[in-house]
Amino acid sequence: AMPSVIPSDDWERWVGKVDVVFPDEPWKLKWDFLLMVAIVYSCVTVPFRLGMAYPAEGNWWLFEVSITGFFIADLWLTFRVAAANGPNELLVERTLISKRYWEFWLWVDASSSFPVELVEVIFNLIGRDGNDSNLRLLKLLRALRLLRLLRLLKVLKLNAIMQVVEMRLAFPIQYLQLTKMLAGDLYLMHIFGCGWYYLHLMEVETASTEGREPTTWLTEYMDGSRMDASKWEHYLSCIYWALMTLTTVGY
Repeated sequence: AMPSVIPSDDWERWVGKVDVVFPDEPWKLKWDFLLMVAIVYSCVTVPFRLGMAYPAEGNWWLFEVSITGFFIADLWLTFRVAAANGPNELLVERTLISKRYWEFWLWVDASSSFPVELVEVIFNLIGRDGNDSNLRLLKLLRALRLLRLLRLLKVLKLNAIMQVVEMRLAFPIQYLQLTKMLAGDLYLMHIFGCGWYYLHLMEVETASTEGREPTTWLTEYMDGSRMDASKWEHYLSCIYWALMTLTTVGY
């Protein structure tokens, strides 16, 4: 009878003998690296597309739909990947792997893999009248994209690929820690900057509904002369605000 648990340092002997994929198989490490790149891309673009009201179009839309498909494929694959059972063991029985996956990570992966782009297309095809309830539903669908940020938790599970990347880069540990800190600070600037612009958009929408002129940081900045600037110029202004707020006294 096939075992349900094997020593984690003996996994190579069981390749092909049990119906599971091992996390340290070369092709699985490549898959995880691509997954990590897709997660980073999603976690950068989702706040930008929502906060800056800059939807994907054309080939970019197709690319982002393909990333969603990749996440769904990874969800299916995870049911077949040997799961850690303590520091020195791997679960190789599919039933136990599935049970472990259902306990937590399935819900993270499923919610963050929801195909919002395709649902939006269907919604636009069947709900063209633009009444208030449809507009609210469309906003809710777009807000569901924020669930993609849950994929950041998945990075915590990609320890193997992270260790391989760190070893290949061969950075001294102090430089590696500094790089991680800077990357975290840049991401916070990105999140706060997109949120800062979204506050402007909310006020503009509210003012339009109430029939008045909006008053936001952008309408007041340089007497409103930058209102017609490009989205990228607005984004840089927001990033500058976030940088000054995070790194100096701000106000």
